[in-house]
Formats: sequence, C-alpha cells, structure tokens
Amino acid sequence: MVLNVKTKLTACAVLAALAALGAASTAQALIEAGDVKLPPWIHGDGLNSYFPERPLRREISGVAVIHCKVDGRGKLSQCTAPAESPADYGFAQASLAMAPRLTTDLAPAAQAPVKDGAVDIPVSFFSRHAGRVTKPVWVKQPDAGDIMPVYHPAVTDQQGGIAVLRCEVSWAGRLERCVVARQSAPGLGDAALQLAPLFKMGLLDGEGTPVAGRQVDVPVEFRVH
Repeated sequence: MVLNVKTKLTACAVLAALAALGAASTAQALIEAGDVKLPPWIHGDGLNSYFPERPLRREISGVAVIHCKVDGRGKLSQCTAPAESPADYGFAQASLAMAPRLTTDLAPAAQAPVKDGAVDIPVSFFSRHAGRVTKPVWVKQPDAGDIMPVYHPAVTDQQGGIAVLRCEVSWAGRLERCVVARQSAPGLGDAALQLAPLFKMGLLDGEGTPVAGRQVDVPVEFRVH
C-alpha cells in the first residue's frame, strides 16, 4: 500500500514537472514570437520578455514612446510614457518597466537626440507574424527633382519603367539594406537604390502595426515627360 502511495506521488511529481516544463516552453515560445525594437543609440538585453502577454497571444503589435531624464553615464530615470498605440494593451507600461535596463549611448557618433538632459525613446513591439509591410504610410518620398538626376544616367532608351526595392525598415522609418527585387529595364534598379535614403515612413503602417525591423517592397516609377 505504501508502495502504491509512493508510486502515485512519484507520478504526480512527474506530471507536475512536465506541466511546469510545458508552461516554461509556452512562455519561451511566446517570447520568441515577439520582438522589441529600439533605436540604435539605446542598449539593453533580454527585452523581448517585456512584450505584454495579451497582445502577444493575439498577435497584436504596438508602439510606445517614453520620455526620460538621462544622466552622464547614459542611465535613464524619471520616465513617463506620453504616447502608445494601440491603447490599453500594456505597451506603455511595458516600456516603462524595461527602462531601468536601458542605457543611452552618449558618444557623439551615436547621435542620440538628447535635449536638455532628456530623451524621447520610441519602443516598437511587433509580432513576428506581422510579416512584410504592405500598407506603408509615407511621410517623405523623393519627388521629380530627386528622380531625374539619377534617372537620366541610368536609362539610355528614355522609355521609362519601374524598379522594386526590397528593404528593411529602421527604427526611424528609414529604408536599410535594400536590394533590387525586380526591374523593368537594366539600370533602373541601381537608380532606385540611390533614391532609397529619401524615403521615410511613419512608425506605424496603415493597419496600426509598427514597421521597425520589418521588410517592405518599394516600387519606384520612372516616367518620361
């Protein structure tokens, strides 16, 4: 009878251990399903664990901006969260919680936008299921005056055409690590690459999802007038 009790206790212990292991695996899977993006002049480790669980389980991305004082070592203090989107999903609270683990790079080359001893830090939380940006909200694009100088040397037949760049979006909405996905005529892709630094999108796409760290396809059309 004692043996049976011990056997039952052992079985219960095994089941409890398996349940704990399963919970840990689920938690780790959730952490791996989300990503936290910060500007390059902010440093911190283990930040994905701060992704709020409710939006992560629902594959909802978001962004928050925290305003903090910065000391001479780059440490943050007296942080507030003046903005978050979407609201009521815990993105502002999570950003404030991670603030003690963040350090501002004060080296001149880092170009951290510290003003009057304070800094605004955009914190992007995005589900890795978010995929490529398909509805970018552009706040800056090249105009005809930018396009013509790179268009004429690149295209000899003057028939116009299109090139599509595939780029990664930086924390500031800039295009990085662009490659030519396709082009309708030789030379158009190289011309489009010269224009990539002139594009900038908002921190959120047309669906309210952060764009930092995601890929985007950017069509660049060349026309003959």
